[in-house]
Amino acid sequence: MGKQKKTPLPPDVKAYIDASVKMTAEAVKEACGPLQRPQNAKTAFKSTEARLYALPVLKVKIKDDTEKIEQLRTYGAPERSKSITRFSKNSVRLDPEEALEAIIKDQEAAIAADQHEVDILETALDYIRDDPYYKTVSGRYFDGLDNETIGEKIGCDGTTVWRNRQRLVKSLAVRLYGTTAID
Repeated sequence: MGKQKKTPLPPDVKAYIDASVKMTAEAVKEACGPLQRPQNAKTAFKSTEARLYALPVLKVKIKDDTEKIEQLRTYGAPERSKSITRFSKNSVRLDPEEALEAIIKDQEAAIAADQHEVDILETALDYIRDDPYYKTVSGRYFDGLDNETIGEKIGCDGTTVWRNRQRLVKSLAVRLYGTTAID
């Protein structure tokens, strides 16, 4: 299937697509809610760790989803896509071009939400990046290394690695969650 030519969407269809994108963005925001509102310092620390572990995966997901959008723009939507039926409910029938545009906008909204999370974490990490023990964080959460391996790389023992990583993650938690993360 070749590249489809663009025609303007009717206002009612555009409004329907925009409403679908807004619902997707709200669902993503609600799903991320528990990570954004920890109840105490311990849950803030654990939420920070979860977000750090997720960061490399989110970056790959954003890249994959961006490629998926390019494929959709080049080849169109698959004939039997579940996402097409999602935009065909409530007595509003979209033609294939309108459905494709809705799918692309929905995917772009998901990418924007993931990119927002990456940006927040990168900004927080910039706060600790100059710390001499930053590699205790990057080694553990991004490279999957244990304390002893990290210690060998930076010239200290595993306990020092653990203690400094705890300190830095607590600092990140305060940066991400504010006073809720202070014990």
